[in-house]
Amino acid sequence: KCPRRRDVGFPRQSLLGNLQVDTGIDDARVCVSSYDGGDYYEIQTGKDLTFKTGAGEFDVWITKQNYKPKHFEYTGSDTVVVPPGTIVTLPSQINSVSPNPASTQTTVEFICWNFHSNPSIQISFTNINGSHTYTFNVPGPITKSINEATFDISHFQNGTYIVNLIENGITISSTTRLIKQ
Repeated sequence: KCPRRRDVGFPRQSLLGNLQVDTGIDDARVCVSSYDGGDYYEIQTGKDLTFKTGAGEFDVWITKQNYKPKHFEYTGSDTVVVPPGTIVTLPSQINSVSPNPASTQTTVEFICWNFHSNPSIQISFTNINGSHTYTFNVPGPITKSINEATFDISHFQNGTYIVNLIENGITISSTTRLIKQ
């Protein structure tokens, strides 16, 4: 019997460094291995699977009897190489904050993969001890994946701030920091 020409799943990186694969079908077999020949290798069977990969680049194979196998090269939280026409949803992220350190204004570059759904985007700055948070709405509509927004930070107290992106009310934690001087 020839495999059906049915598509199965795609990989996406979670915010915790795990690789999540939703195959879209029950009992699919998924193999994830380090792309560069490293030491990560795991096989799981199921529909919605989580692999504790950590950061890195991975080969992902999805197979099931009577289905056409799929291969993906997962190269990080911002890139998945997939066949044309496949819809991939990835978490948005902060790319950079500049200038940094800053005294009056700073520009945050961020990626919004879900811009087609017209998301509500906010950027928050929380000082390192958590006592002050400043949240700004990013003017919309968001019409592209890579975006920039400039913020007046002259009223911030001096110190180190954690920069977070908030998409549709969901805070996407970041390790990005801003030093206000």
